[in-house]
Amino acid sequence: MKKYKYLKETRLIKIKKFLFSFTMQVILFSVLIVSFLALCIFLFYQKLTGFSTFNPIDNVPNILREERVVETSSSVDDDSSIDEKKDSKDIRKNIDSNPTKEEKVSDGSSFLYDSKKNEGNLCDYDFSEWNKTCPPELRVVNGSNPIPKDFKPKSLKKFSNRKSDKYKDVRNSVEVSGEVYDSLTKMVNDALKEGVEVFVGSGYRSFDYQNNLFQRKLKEVLKNEKNREKATKIASKRVAKPGQSEHNYGLAIDFYPIDYSFEKTSGCKWLLENAWKYGWVLRYTRENMKDTGVDYEPWHFRYVGDYAGEVKNYKSLEEYAVAKIKQRG
Repeated sequence: MKKYKYLKETRLIKIKKFLFSFTMQVILFSVLIVSFLALCIFLFYQKLTGFSTFNPIDNVPNILREERVVETSSSVDDDSSIDEKKDSKDIRKNIDSNPTKEEKVSDGSSFLYDSKKNEGNLCDYDFSEWNKTCPPELRVVNGSNPIPKDFKPKSLKKFSNRKSDKYKDVRNSVEVSGEVYDSLTKMVNDALKEGVEVFVGSGYRSFDYQNNLFQRKLKEVLKNEKNREKATKIASKRVAKPGQSEHNYGLAIDFYPIDYSFEKTSGCKWLLENAWKYGWVLRYTRENMKDTGVDYEPWHFRYVGDYAGEVKNYKSLEEYAVAKIKQRG
């Protein structure tokens, strides 16, 4: 027994010596170096290709998270995004399969496009002349009427959000155009006085920032649609290209959360009833998708200033502009 015990203790000593030997330390150090290099290569590959093993929204840096796509809901318990996505696709399919040259405006009259450039939906209408003469807050900005690349609002200010217990990831501050700052601040404060919390998720965006958002969306679409031209068209319906977004113009605000769950919040209901009093209108509705070329976005409001009382009576800003063009003769 003593001999067996001695052999056992000797074997343990040898194992301990090996584990703490220089050779073992070199092996462990080599494994750590290889693991670190593999991790670096994997992270670089993710950044290069946009591939992620995680949720593509949750894996986005916080500065981009407020720009989440409309197909994704921020609430696990809220399945409205699935229904809205289906409704949006059905409506879009119906619109694309039933083009018409005649459009109805709110006064009951109709007009016909008088040039090939203006054939189809109002989102294809050439508002270049209108944009030259209309007040700045009524300018139409979309895929057919982009703003110049060198455009920038006259002034920019930081709008600060209140701390929220419900929305932990809402941004502390958002850059907005100086033209809308006072109106936005008063609107949010007045809502709070009535017990309604409203948070700003996105305001002004530079061309570079808008391009990053568009390229991210394009990469996402290309995973399922290999035809790049078709993928670009799909992506541009969900995220505007640089210069084609009202956020680049500085007169648009996305309220938080930026997904279909916002439609069910008290903030959304309050804005739908009161935003026009402060110069704001809901820009992309279910009813005006044909005019705007953009899917329904209950969180996206556009500043039109003193004209809000008039604009809200029309289906879209495009329809309002066309009606005014007709009045001019």
